Amino acid sequence: MNPIELQRSAPDADRLVLRLWIPKTLFWFQGHFPQWQVLPGVAQIHWAMTYSESLTGDLRYHSVDRVKFQTPVMPDSELRLELHHEAARQLLHFCYYLVDGESERVASSGKIKLCR
Repeated sequence: MNPIELQRSAPDADRLVLRLWIPKTLFWFQGHFPQWQVLPGVAQIHWAMTYSESLTGDLRYHSVDRVKFQTPVMPDSELRLELHHEAARQLLHFCYYLVDGESERVASSGKIKLCR
């Protein structure tokens, strides 16, 4: 259900950066869409919440704000995920970058409001 984690770093106590491999065998691609597989946005939000647990502790999902899906994520892609926990505002910022060799472009980004 989760991608393959290639690398993880924590530049600060409130930030996490991951490199992820998105294999075509992931559950999320089944039936989405049969003729042109694309990673669903709900998977990207789910992964942001899952990987952010080391930053957010016992905070839970409340709502999603300002999510933009800019570039479709296809099977067998590499992503870089940046997470930033803004504790004072109980916000989790996320941004997925599609990695293509030395270049990157934004795949999706947004904010997740957290609560206790």
